[in-house]
Amino acid sequence: MKSLVAIPQALLLVLFSATAISLFLSLLGPFFKDLDELSRILLRVLFYTSPITYPMSAVPERFAVYLWVNPMTVLAEGVRNSFVFGLAPYPFSYVVMLVSSIALVGVGMWLYSRLKGPIVDVV
Repeated sequence: MKSLVAIPQALLLVLFSATAISLFLSLLGPFFKDLDELSRILLRVLFYTSPITYPMSAVPERFAVYLWVNPMTVLAEGVRNSFVFGLAPYPFSYVVMLVSSIALVGVGMWLYSRLKGPIVDVV
């Protein structure tokens, strides 16, 4: 039962992280025209380096450390463990993801306060 409660928490964390990243990218978009192409490439790299289509057990131990840098790894493993194995996710990984999302929202809000005038001029 504890694992079923973790699924909405993981999805809310995905939503919060996606909002933070899109706020940050939408503020930089008018100034860097190639940001759209760069974000497509980076999203593809993040997808293939996150354990969505393969389990973490298939990754050699020496490379697994690098996969945990990817924010999608925390979310994919949490949802997989909840759905498939019925395990509750690691609380520390959720806390790290939440803190990094809050920090990114803070940077986005600060950037918005600094760039709202120049964005109007560029657009």
